[in-house]
Amino acid sequence: MNDINDSDSILTAPDPGTFVDVLTILFTFIVFFRWINKKSLNIPDSIALSLSSLIASNLLIVLNLTLPHIGVPGLDLTPFHNVTVSFPSFVLDSALGFLLFSDAMELDIVSLKRSIEVIFVLAVFTTLLASLSIASFLYLIMIWISYPLPFSHCLLFVGAIVSPTDPVAVSGILKSKRELLPKYQRFIIAGESLFNDAVSVVLFIGLRHCIFAPHKAGVTFLVRLFVQEVVLGVTVGFAMGYLAYQMLSSFESRVLEAHVTLVLVLLINMICKHLGASIPLASVIAGLMIGNYGVAFVISSQKTFHWLWGFINDTLNSVLYLLMGFISILFVTLPNIGSYPSRFIYYFVFLSIIPLSLLSRFISVLIPLRMLQLYYKIRRKRLHPAIRYAMPLKFVFVLTWSGMRGAISVALALSLPDQLASRAIIFTLCYTLVCFSTIVQGLLFEKVVGYLGAFPKIIRATFDGNIAQMNNKRKNSYLRESFVDKNANLKPLPSLSDLVRSVGLVGVALNQQDNISKDNVKLHLVAHQQQPKTRRIPLDNEIESSMEWSSTGKWLQSPLLDNNEESAK
Repeated sequence: MNDINDSDSILTAPDPGTFVDVLTILFTFIVFFRWINKKSLNIPDSIALSLSSLIASNLLIVLNLTLPHIGVPGLDLTPFHNVTVSFPSFVLDSALGFLLFSDAMELDIVSLKRSIEVIFVLAVFTTLLASLSIASFLYLIMIWISYPLPFSHCLLFVGAIVSPTDPVAVSGILKSKRELLPKYQRFIIAGESLFNDAVSVVLFIGLRHCIFAPHKAGVTFLVRLFVQEVVLGVTVGFAMGYLAYQMLSSFESRVLEAHVTLVLVLLINMICKHLGASIPLASVIAGLMIGNYGVAFVISSQKTFHWLWGFINDTLNSVLYLLMGFISILFVTLPNIGSYPSRFIYYFVFLSIIPLSLLSRFISVLIPLRMLQLYYKIRRKRLHPAIRYAMPLKFVFVLTWSGMRGAISVALALSLPDQLASRAIIFTLCYTLVCFSTIVQGLLFEKVVGYLGAFPKIIRATFDGNIAQMNNKRKNSYLRESFVDKNANLKPLPSLSDLVRSVGLVGVALNQQDNISKDNVKLHLVAHQQQPKTRRIPLDNEIESSMEWSSTGKWLQSPLLDNNEESAK
């Protein structure tokens, strides 16, 4: 028997106390910053947390650059470094599924069907066009400063990274400032921020594969990537959401309902990770099913359910924004450029990426919406109210300003290979955009929307009245402000047995229809074969005779003539 006390045979396990210590410090910062925000600043919590962490991290960066010899005895940042190294995997493979599931539960699926064209155009074509435009701007700037980057690298490293909008930042502002925009415009912003994450992640994976493995890239790879990410992601989301719905309909227990939904998101993350499917897309589909059909028909306590997922969303939101601020201490660097003029040139590049990103966002929003409007004019179709709300130029500016970057962009930037020479520059560019989005766009969102006046004053007055009445009704309610409206058009999903039975009935009906069609063909052939072979004998005046010659050698009277004679009589 091997000696179990042998030091060579003992596996060194990670210390769980270190992970607990890191979580304790993070939650302490979260509670402290949120307490200060509630007491003094009173701004959205996501902005307050990210602003506090960004200010603290930037101060540490400045101190490290100016006074590198300053240090705190006994301070070990290794645990935080280990946490930040796993930040991309934590965001893309775990936290993003929970956040998108929680936000998708707040969307009304009936309103989604009405505005699906606008959301699809913004989520797909706007993301692709924004990636192309901002990559082109960066490519020209890097050539101008004599530090050229390949266009494919610019398209991957900046275009696909900064093009997705962060649903966490957008949804946090929209929920706390619901009176700024009417329902349809808020719904368009929230829907686009949810679905374009899946598009950007698929685009990032495809471009990265084409750059680092060009010999394997091709039409076959792109088709397989689309099927694997999109089709399989939608299938997993529908299947898991339906199974969770059927399980929730079989009992009434608040605790078990919470466990089922938590396990649902965990299983979606695990299945999609092993199958290579899109976690964001599957989470959004499952969230729409549970948030609409589940909450309306099978959830026993909507208050407890919404409070639970509100707590999960706020907690993960806080952790992500806090980590996103402190992670910059380790990764925000500048290349070794030596002289101060060269350093100022790089500062100019980092600052110029901000207006260029806004310009790219404006172009990528304006062109697809105008093309959609032109399509409706060509087809002579009347614009839906959701599309009419999205068409005004003022609302295009609102969509441009609401395109904030957050943890997803940071995670995609950190997922680049370490051996990549331009990785530090790309992350610094991304971090600059995230800082601007959080501080400037987040804090000035209300003022910008109020200044633009993206909707008529009549709608604003009516909307304010509805919101005021709603707030009075929900004064002592734990329900979160959501986009879900009680709609009578929703019907419960069929049970699993009914679904199997209906599928079986459809199969039986198709089989019977096939058999009936085959029998009809056979009867028609038999009748055609048994029909007597006749030939018509014309008279001298070329009028058809009333007699037909039968194959049996008898004269038969034409039934057509009988009918004509009877009608004549």
